[in-house]
Amino acid sequence: MSWNRAMDEVTAEKLIQEFKNNGKLDSEDPALLMLKRWPASKQYQENPEKLPGLEKLVNRLLEILLESELNSGNRYEMFRDEDDKAGKTLLHYAAELGFLCVTRTLVNKIPWLLTVETVAFDNGAPNKKQELLPVDMALITENDEVAAYLIRMMLPDRALSLFSWNPGNMTNPQPSHVSLKSIIDNPKMKKTVVAVLDQMVIPHWPHLPKRKERYESEEEKEAIEGVWSTMTENPLNYQFCYHVLDADEGGRPPNINLSAGEQQADNEYFNWRDKSCLHVIGKSYNMVE
Repeated sequence: MSWNRAMDEVTAEKLIQEFKNNGKLDSEDPALLMLKRWPASKQYQENPEKLPGLEKLVNRLLEILLESELNSGNRYEMFRDEDDKAGKTLLHYAAELGFLCVTRTLVNKIPWLLTVETVAFDNGAPNKKQELLPVDMALITENDEVAAYLIRMMLPDRALSLFSWNPGNMTNPQPSHVSLKSIIDNPKMKKTVVAVLDQMVIPHWPHLPKRKERYESEEEKEAIEGVWSTMTENPLNYQFCYHVLDADEGGRPPNINLSAGEQQADNEYFNWRDKSCLHVIGKSYNMVE
């Protein structure tokens, strides 16, 4: 064991012991402490250039915490910040901070956190009572690398659904959760745009069981993921889901499938005055180098 690793383990053990001495209050959880209080401290607020160093430290300590007795009962799978009205998870905080290394560690160890939303509450904003995924936090704070990574880690259908409308029963259809057009227009989000485009090309193995973001049991997970792990990187074919690029700013497509058969009809909710995402990409100067 290296000297640095030994020092990190001593630091992590001190944090765990302080947590126990304080009555094991969730608000004093060491992982939450590192991702919520440390970055918000005066030291880092006044010296943001020190945040990359903090991220590396937090990541090393978090890796130890996730393997420690504190997480022996998978504590962090269900952990939320109870003092936060939205009930953020650790992944929400990491995405909000733009901590890419920490985000990767959490997704590798607890992949289902990708799908956990915040708790809806009325914050007085126009989009009040909106539940947010970790990727939403990264998009809102314009953390391009983190947003791109999270989108690539999501199942393609789930990732693309962020930018597609929710027609429901067509009595009160809702616009997309996120505006893809606004992301394309944002010069800070180039990697995210590429990640979304890559998710539109979906490898397809028609005879394999469908993968899930969360399985009902460990046995189901081992069975399905075990089959997928045997597959080569070259699929039998691909599905191309470029329909999102034809949509308006609210993710509404120009045409919809009729309930009977595959015939299409004009979508009365589509805003024909909006420029499509494909048009915006074609005219954009936001090129990834």
